[in-house]
Amino acid sequence: MLFGPQRGSFFTVFDRFAETFGLPIAVVAIALIFGNMQALLENSFILAVTLIAPARRLFSYFFTYYSVDEEKFHVRSGLLNKKNLEIPLDSITSVDFTQNIIFQWADVYGVRVDNASSYGGNGTGKVSLALKRQEAERLKAILLSKSRGGKRSEEKRGEAVRVPVANIIAMGALQTKGSGLAQIISVITVVYGIVSIAFERGLGIEDELTGLIADMPGIWTACAAAAAFFVISAVLGAFFAVIKYYGFTIRDGGSSVLIEYGLFTKKNYSLMKEKISGVEFVQSMSMRAVKKGYLNVMAVGYGDTENTEKAMMYPLIGEEEWEAFAASYIPAAAFSEKGDRPLKGSIRYFFICPRFIIYFTAAAGALICEKIWKVTEAAPMELSWIWILAAAGALLAVLSVLTEYRNTFMASDGENISLVTGGFTRTKTVIKTKMIESVSDSGSLLKRRKGTVSVKLGIMAPMTDMSKVIRNMPHGAFEKVKKVIHY
Repeated sequence: MLFGPQRGSFFTVFDRFAETFGLPIAVVAIALIFGNMQALLENSFILAVTLIAPARRLFSYFFTYYSVDEEKFHVRSGLLNKKNLEIPLDSITSVDFTQNIIFQWADVYGVRVDNASSYGGNGTGKVSLALKRQEAERLKAILLSKSRGGKRSEEKRGEAVRVPVANIIAMGALQTKGSGLAQIISVITVVYGIVSIAFERGLGIEDELTGLIADMPGIWTACAAAAAFFVISAVLGAFFAVIKYYGFTIRDGGSSVLIEYGLFTKKNYSLMKEKISGVEFVQSMSMRAVKKGYLNVMAVGYGDTENTEKAMMYPLIGEEEWEAFAASYIPAAAFSEKGDRPLKGSIRYFFICPRFIIYFTAAAGALICEKIWKVTEAAPMELSWIWILAAAGALLAVLSVLTEYRNTFMASDGENISLVTGGFTRTKTVIKTKMIESVSDSGSLLKRRKGTVSVKLGIMAPMTDMSKVIRNMPHGAFEKVKKVIHY
């Protein structure tokens, strides 16, 4: 055996700490706040239920063993119901490290191993364990060297590129405002609780706020609300981006790309170059205004459905720089400027989409409410504002569709498929043809008669990227893609 068999570190029990210990800690905290620990002890069944997750973690630690031989990575678990998992070493796509605060204190690494079978979402090729730092580094070296065909020698690493904190702050501030809205709601929930206490204690804040709002004209109230939304969204976006991506560093590891980042939870990814499917350059409307965007990489084990972070390769890079930067780490990752765009007559098909229907449903609902409020005289705002909101929703819907029509693009050559998709948020994608597993077209009889179809590419990538749909393209573009795909 090259490694093991052995158990992981005891600190594996504290991996995903909030998920494992969050419920019992919350129950005990509530009992302490209300000063009624006796009631908790009398209802010990409730406490026992909350301890199921920690108990399962502890059981898994005692009865799970890991080992590596010349060909496979073995995981044996269970006491009465034995389970054996064997992963061929040459199928491993990434070996990653994570360190939460507890792991950093104990000098322990959380190790995550992914192979090609985990991209389909079944998780059969995904293994997570915790090891002391020296053991984790030794296991990683063995797995990655064997996945490259038995080369055990160390490869020369390139110079580390560290992203300035200013870039991370700017990326967070310029991110899409949909995610900013979710952050604002979470913060408002906390602020509301604090303000409610102030109201209850009669500090006079309530009268000042209501008086301030009442004195403002309606149009200025709306403008102030919009300005506050964008400012708060930018500040929160920058704050959370720094926490998540602080210290973002990328390095060329020879046959792999090495990425690490994190402030409180440190993460370290090793992505095999030959198993990277492609890259994405993503721009929100605000990013396009400053000709910037962030670069994602499509690789199994990085940025999949289990992780909340994007598969980030570089936060905030210029429109003229991203292709050269991506190609310096992933050879031949070049975006083709010569390709196909939707036919002029196909613009009407772009209006058949969920977001357009949702926008106009909301606008229609607002107008219906306006009619009801007009009859009942129970309107919560001036009726003219209903028409303004409805018109704004309809305008956004139309602009979103027109922007998508203008952005949509597809090109194919012998090595890559180049795509441009999205409306207000535009995404440029480069996919290696050898990583495409399927290609299909779809469209109604009417669309096909007009020579228009939607093209779907099946890619070896995480669940979030394992398929790409390019809507309403000429049928000839689909035929070009089929010719360059290598099955």
